[in-house]
Amino acid sequence: MIYLYHGSGARDFEIVGEGPPTPKWARLRGAARRLLEARGDSEAGEYLCKLPFLPFDGSNHFNDDFVLIEATVPIERYAELKPLEKDEDARLCFGAVADALSEAGYPVLELEKANRVALQT
Repeated sequence: MIYLYHGSGARDFEIVGEGPPTPKWARLRGAARRLLEARGDSEAGEYLCKLPFLPFDGSNHFNDDFVLIEATVPIERYAELKPLEKDEDARLCFGAVADALSEAGYPVLELEKANRVALQT
């Protein structure tokens, strides 16, 4: 699993349920992308919409509840994304995604490994 962004707090998590239904997720993702583009951060908006992120409810060992988004990608795409895990500019980019999703009404995120990518705030 590749973690492209993680907010503050514990790094452990488990998925405990599905996020909002697809139409709601599509609206939230679209609103967040428009917000990112309005701020001049089109790269973050492209990542949000080009990676097949799906939202999930999560929890950690402190019983904090949050939402994370996760994408399962082909191994070739995984290999392309892997270097972003340690890239500070990418962290800022995916942090902007998390912030935009939170502002759009969806407190969020984390990007994962093993062909999965997740974001968590």
